[in-house]
Amino acid sequence: YLTGNQVTGESSVDAYIKTLRQGCRCVECNSFAVDCWDGDDGEPIIYHGWTLTSKISFKDVISDAILPYAFERSEFPLILSIENHCGLKQQDKMAHYLKTILSECLYTDRVDENATEMPSPFSLKRKILVKAKRLPSGMSENELIQEVLEEDDERDEKRKKITTVRISKRSIIHHLSVTHHQMSLQKISQKLSDCVNYIEAVHFDNFDYSESQGKFYHMSSFGESKAEKLVEDVEIARQFARYNIRQLSRIYPGAKRQDSSNLKPIPFWNTGCQIVCIQILSGQHIPRPDHEMEGDIIDPYVKVRIRGHHLDQTYLNKGKTEHVHNNGFNPVWRSAFFEFLVMIPNLAFLEFRVKDHSKSGKDESLAVFCVPLRMVQEGYRCIPLEDLAGKRLTPASLLVHIKINRNAV
Repeated sequence: YLTGNQVTGESSVDAYIKTLRQGCRCVECNSFAVDCWDGDDGEPIIYHGWTLTSKISFKDVISDAILPYAFERSEFPLILSIENHCGLKQQDKMAHYLKTILSECLYTDRVDENATEMPSPFSLKRKILVKAKRLPSGMSENELIQEVLEEDDERDEKRKKITTVRISKRSIIHHLSVTHHQMSLQKISQKLSDCVNYIEAVHFDNFDYSESQGKFYHMSSFGESKAEKLVEDVEIARQFARYNIRQLSRIYPGAKRQDSSNLKPIPFWNTGCQIVCIQILSGQHIPRPDHEMEGDIIDPYVKVRIRGHHLDQTYLNKGKTEHVHNNGFNPVWRSAFFEFLVMIPNLAFLEFRVKDHSKSGKDESLAVFCVPLRMVQEGYRCIPLEDLAGKRLTPASLLVHIKINRNAV
């Protein structure tokens, strides 16, 4: 929902619309009550908490963006990820807006406890699922829940063994030993809890606990640096892959990315992570090199490479053309020929990146296109180009000839 950085950027309903139009299947709502809980007219709002980002109405996001644009690009289910910091009254309002505005689009069926796996996305077409915390069984919404907060990934190394407790006004009812450094007291609305079914947000303890006690509808979030450590170790990565067969996982950018830069999603996709948070800034255009003025002519060249499994991300599977001097209109690279050997094609992407050659500074990226290798077809192909925000740069394109040898050793 931000059009700029994570500290002072503007929040916008239009940012949701543009993201949904690009085919995103999971959008985030960080929901805070105005003036602590009650706020102006008691309406829940969305903004990046404890920052200078502007605020937008939760109701406006649901009615003006989610409802009309959720399925414009894709009929597959949309996940509405809610980070809830509201009081009970405004949580009830959120639940009311979700149910009345989204109506039949909101998936409200209860979880089939006899099932062992998530329903197919095909069976959930044109449905919106809410990802949030649920009220624990046997608890009322008036009880305070002392919960584990999602950690900043920079502080992973400082985590230590502590105990969290469920608290009622009369007694401590239940103890749960977890690994974390930060806790929070919160009440969870029964009405908002009832909107959550197949994507219940839970704290991740460890893989052994998840395998023995975790439910297939439990989803955990992992900070960037923690997730990187999980995928870098071969044995742990195998455990992570097995976890992702049973449950959903979400990878979110580290707190250091205040400029809304993005992590590299492919290593996490390779391990089976289903949701990797990408920050899409609206209003972003092709960057012009700093030394150029409007109307200057570029010296374009193309970089081609394979992205995917680390066995395929080698220096042999990348290349670039020569730059064409002063021709950004119809450059031709007649001698450009690249041959790549791909070991694991099901995880591979073929990337084309157009850059501007600079004699004095850094070469700037102008346009890009990335496609799963399994979707690439042989013959003469027109490669559509997009800017760095994913916007189609009509009529900019590349004409290439592709040959695939599936019997290569």
